[in-house]
Amino acid sequence: EEGKTMLKYVASTANDQSIVMGRTLYANQKCISNQVRRSGKAVYINQIRNNNQVHLWAMDRWAVDEERDGAFLVLPLKSDGDKVVGVVGLDTLLSHSPTQFLPHEITFIQNVVRELSSGFAYLDARHKFQRTLISLLEVIPRKESAVLAASCYVVEPEPHI
Repeated sequence: EEGKTMLKYVASTANDQSIVMGRTLYANQKCISNQVRRSGKAVYINQIRNNNQVHLWAMDRWAVDEERDGAFLVLPLKSDGDKVVGVVGLDTLLSHSPTQFLPHEITFIQNVVRELSSGFAYLDARHKFQRTLISLLEVIPRKESAVLAASCYVVEPEPHI
């Protein structure tokens, strides 16, 4: 199963779309993103140029400048059960001067990814609930011939803001 596990790029900034969208990292590739997927722990690389585990799809785009370097932060997207369901990677390669993420920036990004994970978990739970509900509504008329139609209402509590 591990050999089939992969990470597929499904979102990016506009300037990287043509380079990364639809690309795939396979489980057997040695790279930071797979390390994060396996361990569930964030990884911060402050100098990409000196790290051979950072997989760059368009190295020629910034390799012409020998002084150019950047930082790379990869964070796990986790489900409610702490299972890693994806990763979020951010880099500073297109910055005009070599730059690193500051501690408060890393904290902010970690919080954003944590909330994004919560959002994905919420959507996943709703999707599973809907599938279960649809299955139930399909089974009732088959099991009880007297039931010709069924209506279902789902009520959620209003969040306190």
